[in-house]
Amino acid sequence: MAADFLGWECFMVRRLLERRNFEVLLAGSVAEALAVASRQPIDLVISDIGLPDADGYSLMLQLSGTRPGLLGIALSGYGAESDLAKSREAGFAEHLTKSVSIENLDRVLKRSGSRALESP
Repeated sequence: MAADFLGWECFMVRRLLERRNFEVLLAGSVAEALAVASRQPIDLVISDIGLPDADGYSLMLQLSGTRPGLLGIALSGYGAESDLAKSREAGFAEHLTKSVSIENLDRVLKRSGSRALESP
């Protein structure tokens, strides 16, 4: 599931994930993401930290609380050590600073060992 980043980054992330056999579900807010996740199993969350109704930290905390082992990748305009630490505390495995390159996202997905990448 990808939450609330728009334009080129959303297109790029969606395209990369679909090429790696992910089914991509988009959500524009924490409430929408939680609703999507309640209807369908998810293995990966890529979320912007700045969401309109809350933040990506609270989204990841809520999702990982009910789905142990859920892989989360945070996207943010901020990349200080304190930002990375906050992402880790919320349950994100990775924190990428925008603008995210295809190469960086692909590297993170491979490094994370996502199950979807193991499919032919």
